[in-house]
Order: sequence, then C-alpha cells, then structure tokens
Amino acid sequence: MRDFPKQRVSPLRLLKFRILQNLPGEKGMYYATKFRWENWQETDAQFNAAQIATKGKVAIDLGANVGEFCEILAATASKVFAFEPDPWTVEKLRENVSGYDNVEIIAAAAGAEAGKAQLFRHVDYADNPETMSQSSSVVSGFQHIDSQGEHFEVDVVNILAFIEDNDLSVGILKIDIEGAELPLLEALFESPVLSRIDYIFCETHEQHLVELRPRFAALRKKAKRIKRPIINLDWL
Repeated sequence: MRDFPKQRVSPLRLLKFRILQNLPGEKGMYYATKFRWENWQETDAQFNAAQIATKGKVAIDLGANVGEFCEILAATASKVFAFEPDPWTVEKLRENVSGYDNVEIIAAAAGAEAGKAQLFRHVDYADNPETMSQSSSVVSGFQHIDSQGEHFEVDVVNILAFIEDNDLSVGILKIDIEGAELPLLEALFESPVLSRIDYIFCETHEQHLVELRPRFAALRKKAKRIKRPIINLDWL
C-alpha cells in the first residue's frame, strides 16, 4: 500500500470543485479535472482500504504499464493478472515484477470484445518512453496520440469473458487504458460478471475525447446507482 503526504486539500475547495464540475462544456470539464487531481488522497485511501478488504483475492490490472501498481496489488492479492499491450513496456514490466511469483503478465489490450487493434503511442514517446508509454492507446482519436507514426497490431482480450471463463472472483479491478475504458465499462455495467468484482478503480479520459463526453457522463451516472462493486472513476 502507498503512503501519501500528510498535507491535505481543503474540504471546502474539494466541495467547490465537486459542484462546479457539473457545469456544462469546458468549464465543467476543467473543474472535474481539478477535483480528480486534488482528491487523489481520498482515492488512495479508498484503494488502500480495498486492498485490506480483499486480501488474498485475485486482482486484475488493466494497463499495467511498467508495473507500479502491479507490485502494490501483488503485495496483498493471491494473484495479479497484468494486461499491457505495448511491446516496449511489456519488457519493462517483466523486469520490474520478476520477483513476484503471483503475477501473470498478459501482453494484450483489454476490451469488451476479443480481436485485434492498432496501438498508437504518444507524439513524444521517442523522447521519453519511460513516461510517455503511459499514454499508448488503441483509441486513435485520443489527444497527443501520433496516429501517423509507429504503431502496432495487438491482441485484445474480452475482459468479461476472461473473468467468466476463468471463474474468477475479483477483489480489485484497476483500469487505466487510455480511452478504451468507455466501451469496456458500458458492457461490464450491463453484465452479470459485474457481481464477481468487489472494487473497480478506473481513470476515465473524457477530457481527451470531446465527442464521447455525453457517454462518459451517462456512465458516471450509472456508476453512482450501482451498489456493488464499489466503483471509483476518479483514479489517477
């Protein structure tokens, strides 16, 4: 579990951002982003509590990148399935989690349907792959993606089928897949597979996908009505 600084953001400031994020258009999106960034300590506390509550259960890390949270999950989970599609990043991930025998790396993207997809990288990837690998995406319309540059065909695993076919009871499902979370969560929220999961922590990317913001807004409304699993869509 992570430790975080003792200094906390003013509750009144957070309340202000929580209210103003409901404004229409760019203003609402600006305050939604501010709320997410300044509320990270609460999200971290919820994540740490979820680890305690689900100790010994399976965890799934979608968009594992180089393994920062994969290692954190491995400390309390019986097994971690780590999905990462970028070839360079997969090799770094293998190095970083090589000491964990409860981590299984799956070199594939995550989605609501199985198949193939084109994986695109950040426009500045070549200058700083360690950082910019976090922005690789199978969504070509994603901001800062170099849709004309180097890209790769990658496998896409249907995560709903993966959970069901392996008869998994999932403690924590962490999702950070750069825009591809929208169709995945839309399908998951309508599936009986949802009842197999205790906690979902997801970073949504509506700030980068302007035309999809109404769908993201509908997704968030639906998430608020779901009692189980506990869903946090403000992951960072």
